Amino acid sequence: MLAQPVELRDVLPTFLDAAGAWERGHPARIGAAKTAALPEGRSLLSLVRGETANWHKYIDLDHNICYNPENNWNALTDGRFKYSFYARDGEEQLFNLEQDPHELNDCAGRSRPTPHAVADCRRPKSHP
Repeated sequence: MLAQPVELRDVLPTFLDAAGAWERGHPARIGAAKTAALPEGRSLLSLVRGETANWHKYIDLDHNICYNPENNWNALTDGRFKYSFYARDGEEQLFNLEQDPHELNDCAGRSRPTPHAVADCRRPKSHP
């Protein structure tokens, strides 16, 4: 398992890389593709090859009101922690993804995350 965070935007570049149509982080300039928009993301195969130096340090996530007016949120993750903000009511959440990959223990509680909540979230938990 690798520590680098990955996202859906990395899938297309990975497929292009596997097909030989991705060169040094950019789509190969083949025929009509010279004028095509570049896909976002990076090839996951670069991680497999050990090329981790310039990989995403953080990933931003969002769910806009165009999908559901009641479910508007933004989040930021480095793969170890995930912070979420819900615009509808100002709720904030903080999860330690290494210890709680299913996001069941909100370290922030129902208030703004404090340094104490962050420290508590980082502390190893014992599970029964």
